Amino acid sequence: MTHLHDRCRAVDRIAQPVLSGLMRIAEPSHYNLRFEIDIPLVRDSSRALSEIAIEHHHVTLVRLGEGDDEIVASAELFRICPCSEDVLLAADELGCPFLGDVCAEALDDDGSISDDLDEVFPHDAVTETHVLTAIEFTASDEEEDPLLRVLFVRAILDHISRGFEVLFVEDNPDQFPLWEKTIGARRFRDFIVAAAGRRLPDLRTLLDTSMHH
Repeated sequence: MTHLHDRCRAVDRIAQPVLSGLMRIAEPSHYNLRFEIDIPLVRDSSRALSEIAIEHHHVTLVRLGEGDDEIVASAELFRICPCSEDVLLAADELGCPFLGDVCAEALDDDGSISDDLDEVFPHDAVTETHVLTAIEFTASDEEEDPLLRVLFVRAILDHISRGFEVLFVEDNPDQFPLWEKTIGARRFRDFIVAAAGRRLPDLRTLLDTSMHH
């Protein structure tokens, strides 16, 4: 019981300052996520393996303005197509180390979820993997707010969710308590991973809790 209490205090110590940051950023409704994707019209052997096995989105966080919108952050989102061939080789073609690590340690050769990863989600019928690279901010320093990262990832989860996906989030493993509290993430080896089909923790409730500490 003491161990559980200490763990909860550790989660709060990391997560609460970030949640309190909601009061310091611009109104979240002033931001949108935009997805860009190239899809080959024909998926056959003439295409690169990465084009067949992995769907690649470039995702940008955009601050909406009266004139031009401003891109403030971006990341790469990969969907591993189930029943593919040699997804590790496909990941190597794309040159993304984090994607390669996920394919090597969490998936079978054909892109299906490994038994070890499946055991992390015993109550979820997870069958499809998405991988989100580290979010890179391009705008001024005040935009690089940790809560914007949380809202970015929560929006990704909301967008991809059909009930059977997992999302790997690239971040320092020390940040796991933050992601556990804000997206219900679980730890798989050194990875931060969440089931998209689960109800997300209510941010307003978390914020209200943090303001009373």
